[in-house]
Amino acid sequence: MATKPIEKSERKLPELRLYRVWRHTAGDESAHEIVVVASSPADAAAKALTHVKSTNKGKGNRSKATSESLTNVLSVKKVGQKHCLEISTVPVAVIQALSRRANT
Repeated sequence: MATKPIEKSERKLPELRLYRVWRHTAGDESAHEIVVVASSPADAAAKALTHVKSTNKGKGNRSKATSESLTNVLSVKKVGQKHCLEISTVPVAVIQALSRRANT
């Protein structure tokens, strides 16, 4: 008995999610947090490494390959919401106080 070929629309694609990735390059004074869209933590780490030079323009004379080889992924964490990342939360009282201070 022949089986019916799977239609493109029926193929299961990997679910893409947001991941927060912390990475550090040897000799850099900072660790960098970036957000990537990926299908798994391993995919997120790989994407973070490939963006080493693009997110750190103008830093050093190293090639992209050298920078990638000197960079370690410190942490990969799936974002809690599938397609949304809250960047920061600041108490309203702080914003109001800063506004009052700026207007005096």
